[in-house]
Amino acid sequence: MHYTFKIILRKLVVGVLALAAAAAITLFIKENLDVKDPETALPSIQITTEGVVLSPEMVFRAGYEWNFFTATEINTPV
Repeated sequence: MHYTFKIILRKLVVGVLALAAAAAITLFIKENLDVKDPETALPSIQITTEGVVLSPEMVFRAGYEWNFFTATEINTPV
């Protein structure tokens, strides 16, 4: 099969558009999941002091502010 410049260009444009659409959909899904529960997007913290690992209930996070495309989540420590 002989590919012409027009066919190659069309395949490249369709590929770029499909890739852009997939990236936009992925970003939209991730954004919605993070807005619903920003705490899950934070890294896990494990604190060890003098060879003893502190339980997660004993470790308090500092305040954070998430700026999403559509919302802002502000959490200040108690």
